[in-house]
Amino acid sequence: GKDPAGTIGWHKYRQDRIVSSRLTLLSWENPKVTKDLLRLYKANRLPTTADVDAALESAWGFNFYLPRHLLIMRFPSAFAQRYVHQTERHITFQPIAYKALLDLVKQEIKEPTVCDRILNILSQSNPNDVYYRAWIRLGDINILMRLRDWRPKGEVIAPLEMRQQMQEEAEAELKHYKKRLR
Repeated sequence: GKDPAGTIGWHKYRQDRIVSSRLTLLSWENPKVTKDLLRLYKANRLPTTADVDAALESAWGFNFYLPRHLLIMRFPSAFAQRYVHQTERHITFQPIAYKALLDLVKQEIKEPTVCDRILNILSQSNPNDVYYRAWIRLGDINILMRLRDWRPKGEVIAPLEMRQQMQEEAEAELKHYKKRLR
């Protein structure tokens, strides 16, 4: 289906939104059907319920078709104890010792410049804070909403794209509060 930007691709929809006069059924020959989806169809390999379940288990986020990325979060200890520790998120969302992060980043981040930037951020971070790691679906709105809820106490260290987005959002928010009162 189409997303709000008009892009055709995999999307999750609420069942009550599927029945609509605006719903258009496409034939497999329609050029709007993505090449990846058509390739899966022709190979008789469209995702099954088991495929979706396995993908949902392998990374946090409902957009199972998005690639998974390593999430690293930092929290002050008191905040983590009250609002993060022993909360139910995703099976891959786990605390990790600061010292173990360096090896994890070196093992999982294959792009050398990205790896170096993340290691640099970690070198400037407080080793006494609480760190969490997870596999996420970058771009999944549900994850983004959770991370926004943890602001300003939760710092996204990786993935860098999400860190940049969170920084831009925080800067935009700050502009609202810098307005002068008359």
